[in-house]
Amino acid sequence: MSAITSLLPRDIGAFVQRHPQVHVSIDERVASDVVRSVEEGRADICVCWEVTSTKGLQVHPYRQDHLVVIDHQDHEITRLESISYAETLDYSHVTLQGGSLVQGIQQRLAIALKSSIQVHTYDTTCRIADANLVVAIIPREATWPIIESLELKAIALTDQWTQRQFVICIKDHIDLTMPSKMLVDTLSAPYR
Repeated sequence: MSAITSLLPRDIGAFVQRHPQVHVSIDERVASDVVRSVEEGRADICVCWEVTSTKGLQVHPYRQDHLVVIDHQDHEITRLESISYAETLDYSHVTLQGGSLVQGIQQRLAIALKSSIQVHTYDTTCRIADANLVVAIIPREATWPIIESLELKAIALTDQWTQRQFVICIKDHIDLTMPSKMLVDTLSAPYR
């Protein structure tokens, strides 16, 4: 959900300022649900991580984000400048409940994770990490303001998959309404 929480609101805000007559409705859900909404015609556009199954949809590039490990400045892991995901498995993690990023990674890599705490938001994830109890893997761009405000240490993950490409998905550009076409074109233009 990090595309929604950090990247998309700013871009949609700029679009709506240029086109105040256009109404944009945002529904924040897990990627598979938003893709299904477009497939079933309940939504015109969705934004998701490119690894999400988008078979049958037209896909346009959007933005990227980077996953990092965060923790309290005093945690032993913070002496590192970078770390692989596998190296983080020695530490307990705080994870998001319900279809979270880390749970998806675990499933993709078939890895068991020491997850001692589960929460519902990135804000809470950062605050738990700030208590120096566990490490967390979070999208840097979505959480940078709170990382800085809590003075957490963000450590780069070295795995290639930790740089995530987001995409805009639609059924067919030709069938979109003019406002939807304008929004897709505006959002994807800088990344083509």
